[in-house]
Amino acid sequence: MKFLFCHVGWMASYHGATDEDYPLKGGKYNDSYIGHEACNFVDINGFLYGYVQVSEGKTINIGRLGADRGDTSIENITVVWLATAPDGGIVVIGWYKDATVYRQYQKTPTPSARHLKDDILYYNIKTETKNAFLLSPGERTLSSKKGKGWPGQSPLWYASEPENQQFIEKVRALINDKSIIKPTQSPDAPNAAGVTDLDLIEAATEGRDMLVTHIKKERNQAIINRKKRHVLKATGHLRCEICNFSFRDVYGDIGSDFCEVHHIKPLSEASEKIETSLDDLAIVCSNCHRMIHRITPVPGIEEFKSRFGFDSTKN
Repeated sequence: MKFLFCHVGWMASYHGATDEDYPLKGGKYNDSYIGHEACNFVDINGFLYGYVQVSEGKTINIGRLGADRGDTSIENITVVWLATAPDGGIVVIGWYKDATVYRQYQKTPTPSARHLKDDILYYNIKTETKNAFLLSPGERTLSSKKGKGWPGQSPLWYASEPENQQFIEKVRALINDKSIIKPTQSPDAPNAAGVTDLDLIEAATEGRDMLVTHIKKERNQAIINRKKRHVLKATGHLRCEICNFSFRDVYGDIGSDFCEVHHIKPLSEASEKIETSLDDLAIVCSNCHRMIHRITPVPGIEEFKSRFGFDSTKN
């Protein structure tokens, strides 16, 4: 069994980016844009098309995996996905068994609605869905060591040093223990929290129509991420602008960067593409977000607060 370790951004489900779940860390690209690993566990006709970011102008060195110089890909590789956990440490988050690893990026055939929403159109690792397994966040406890010869800033790690063998054996044992294949979540199934994604129902380039289960308005995840970073920098926390709820206050570290972001002018009411600024967005908790969208027409933030007695809440 030959291993390739790929360090990507942290997500709960890797079933497409949402307000609640999008790649964190995993490189500077993820600070402003959606990391293309967001769809690494989205099924397309029985296959997964995985993405790991490599430096511009560089490729995956498949020669280190046993490929000949002229080969464009190599098969039968176990690709282990790593991510930096919210509380620190690089951990195993899942794997593709019997994967094909490509030297260069390939064009994704028949991208799913989630791939199209996030503009994820390329891959460099492929496997059958039945050969893949994604650990739930609570199961991601196997971490690598730090320092020379171990995963670091580089997205690719070949684990070729003798001191890596003990860790590889732990990975091998973990894979063997997970003998029941975890089914891949349908693109329109509820998210990891068991709640249908509001952002996929309304759903980003702002206002362009697309068909998933019905006509949706696309949402630009990049500006949502910028809104969160702007509020965090200005106030030090993400607190609902309606009811003052803070996920961090209630759930600790796992809620420290969690919230939903509400379009004050609903995208569903836009007849064409619109430009969205940070002032057009509001930080809201999941409850308030869903309740405000149960009212037609969608009220403004102050109107909603007044209607339900939140107008005296101090933010």
